[in-house]
Amino acid sequence: MRTDIPLKTPTNLRSHDLLPLFGVSDATVLAVDTLELPSRSASLDTVLRLRDDNGLEYLHLVEWQGYPDPLFLWRAMGYIS
Repeated sequence: MRTDIPLKTPTNLRSHDLLPLFGVSDATVLAVDTLELPSRSASLDTVLRLRDDNGLEYLHLVEWQGYPDPLFLWRAMGYIS
């Protein structure tokens, strides 16, 4: 069962609850977005826009996988590049 779409809703509504799981519990969620990638027709599941205690703003990718996907790591690396 593909679970990525149903998990986007609680991620959008309660994104701050995920921060301790990512090891960034001191960060502040500024926005939650779905980003379209310019190089091909694809989108990232959820991107949290965060600010840490020092004021540094950064993006944190949340990609929900409810099924085995051996290419996930390579796909995520392609997103970053």
